[in-house]
Amino acid sequence: MKRLLIILFSLLTFSCATSKDEVPKIDFEKFEFFYIKNGDKFNFYFVFNPIYKKLSDTINIDKIILTFNSKSLKDKITLNLENVFATTFQNSESTYQQTYIFYGHLTSMDLNGTEPEDIMVEAKASYKKITFKRKETFPSLQLQPNYAKLEFLKLYPKFNLISDELIELDLFAIRVVPHSGEYLPSSEIIRAELYNFKSGKRISSSEGKNFLQVITDVEPKVVGDFKIFSTQINLSKQQIMERNLIRYIIPAIPNNYSVELNFWKDK
Repeated sequence: MKRLLIILFSLLTFSCATSKDEVPKIDFEKFEFFYIKNGDKFNFYFVFNPIYKKLSDTINIDKIILTFNSKSLKDKITLNLENVFATTFQNSESTYQQTYIFYGHLTSMDLNGTEPEDIMVEAKASYKKITFKRKETFPSLQLQPNYAKLEFLKLYPKFNLISDELIELDLFAIRVVPHSGEYLPSSEIIRAELYNFKSGKRISSSEGKNFLQVITDVEPKVVGDFKIFSTQINLSKQQIMERNLIRYIIPAIPNNYSVELNFWKDK
C-alpha cells in the first residue's frame, strides 16, 4: 500500500511539473512599460510583445494590475490596465509574434498628495497558475521622447489575414508630445505598403483609391491619448507566399510617421 501511494505521488508530481512547463518562460522586465503625463493625468501603457517558437505557446493575459506603494500612503493604490490592442501572427518561418497593449490612467488626486518620487510601482499579470511581476520607481516610468528620431508618435502595427484575398491592417498610435504645424494633406489617414521578397512585388493600400485634397489634423492630438487606424490590402490578383514586409505610414507633413512589420505566409 505504501509503495502504491509513493507511485501515485510521483505520477502526480510529474503531471504538475509537466503542466507547469507548458507555460513558456517570459521575462516580464524586457517589455515597454511607461507613462505619459499630461497636466495632472498619468497615462500608463504596458506593451507585452513576446516572440514564440510555437503558436500554442502564446499567453492570453486579460489585464495588468498596477499597485502603487509608499510609506506616506495609508492604503495601496491599484490601477487596472485593460487590453486595448491585440494581435498574434507568424512573423518568420519558425516564430510567432504576439502584441498586447494595455492602458489605464490616474490623476494626481488619485495619489492623495503623495509625490511620485516616493512611490514604487508594481506591475502584475497572471496566466493559469503563473504570476508575472516587476517593480519600478514611479519617476523611472516617465517616457522620454526621442527627439532625434522625431518620436512625436509611438506606433505599433497589427496584421490580420482575413482570407487569401484580403489583409486587414491596424496601426496603434500614441501621442508622445505635440508637434505644431504638422498636418495631413488629404483624406488618406493611413497607408500600408506590402513587399514580397520572393516575387519582388510591392502592393499599396492606396492603389485604385481617390482621396480628397483636404487638410486635416494628425491624430491623436492630445498628449498621452491613443488612436487606432485601419486599412486593407486586396490580394485577389497577387501571390504573397513566404517572407513579406509591411510598412505602415501616416502620410503627415512635414514628416511621415512609419513603422514596419514582418510576416510569413505558408504555401
